[in-house]
Amino acid sequence: MKRIFGIFLVLGLCGGLLAQSSDNHDVTISIDDIAVCDLNNTTTVELDVQAPTNPGDPPVGETDNSKRLWYTVVSDGVTQKEVTAQMDAGDATPAGTQLRLSTTPEASQGSGTSDVVLVAGSASDVITSIPSCYTGRTGSDGAVLTYEAYVNDATALVAGASSTVTVTLTIQDE
Repeated sequence: MKRIFGIFLVLGLCGGLLAQSSDNHDVTISIDDIAVCDLNNTTTVELDVQAPTNPGDPPVGETDNSKRLWYTVVSDGVTQKEVTAQMDAGDATPAGTQLRLSTTPEASQGSGTSDVVLVAGSASDVITSIPSCYTGRTGSDGAVLTYEAYVNDATALVAGASSTVTVTLTIQDE
């Protein structure tokens, strides 16, 4: 009997040592509206107007597609985002030329411009209908930006003329 009592006593003490207690609390996760963008590099794009392949044709402006626009978007599910391009106030291309831009985003990352857009002093949509997404930041990630020095009036061209313009890309609500 003493043995049985001793076993119960030891088990009772051990049971007290194994007792547990717990508590809990809530964690709230909030998702912000996000619209941020960056370029793969900020080096100057240099575009020349060159002689045509065939004499008698108009001069030809170069194109450059070395820039990629990376972006991250989280929207409310109702309002999508867009990217606009605008030349800084007071900037101008050389006489007889225009700066044009087209974009090629991945299909799930918005719609690129179907036509080439003139980059001027007022904002032009270059990527629209951007849902919640992110482009990535390596290799071929991001929307390809193709700039073109377009000759709109060959008679106004002046050899040696040059100007640098600043293009601002803005991501915002549509």
